[in-house]
Amino acid sequence: MSQAITTSRELRNKETRIDLSVPDFHEVSGLLSSDEVFHVIVISSLSYFKTIKHKRTDTVQFMVEKRYGEFEALHKALSDKFPATVLPELPRKVLMLKDSTPQERRGSFDHLMKAVACNPKVATSSLMLAFLGVRAEKIKQVEQMALDEAEAAKPDILKKDEADGAEKPKSQLPKKQSVGLFDDLISEDLDLFQDKNNKEEELMKGIIEEDDGGLFSVSTTSKLHSSKGRIDP
Repeated sequence: MSQAITTSRELRNKETRIDLSVPDFHEVSGLLSSDEVFHVIVISSLSYFKTIKHKRTDTVQFMVEKRYGEFEALHKALSDKFPATVLPELPRKVLMLKDSTPQERRGSFDHLMKAVACNPKVATSSLMLAFLGVRAEKIKQVEQMALDEAEAAKPDILKKDEADGAEKPKSQLPKKQSVGLFDDLISEDLDLFQDKNNKEEELMKGIIEEDDGGLFSVSTTSKLHSSKGRIDP
């Protein structure tokens, strides 16, 4: 990963705030064969790629060099982690007889990087950031800064409510009162039933009282006269 420098180039991916491309490559000669090293150009305003020298509004640019095997490993890791995301296929790698030219492979890698840069989840995933040379400590630092900024942006009244809820003991929290669907109906039925029993009990008490003059007391006879009308002797 080369040193990130400030650039005036405008970002194409406004949502992800990162542009990726593979514009060229160079060949590295080995003992038996040569290998290609592809140049990945990164243009971004994300804090992952900045140092303390950069401003918050700066857009930076840098380059990382990658070989075919690294693109292949990245492609597999991203496909496993984001199975719902369809990534462009890479050209097959063979040992002796190659089925594509270095320029064709460069085009495939460029297509892959541009597709990744358009996807917010994939572009800022830990796998992609590590591929671009960002250390794990830097990733954690930036993510923590984002959490702190989100917390500081909350309204004061919301912070107070959250603090009060966290400090209030469970014993002081209002208890939930279970209200049954038929509680009111049952209560009314019990009251009516109780009143009815009381009235019947009082009436029966007056009826069964005996006196010396006859089977029914005078009070009972009066009640019967008032309630049922005339009673024949």
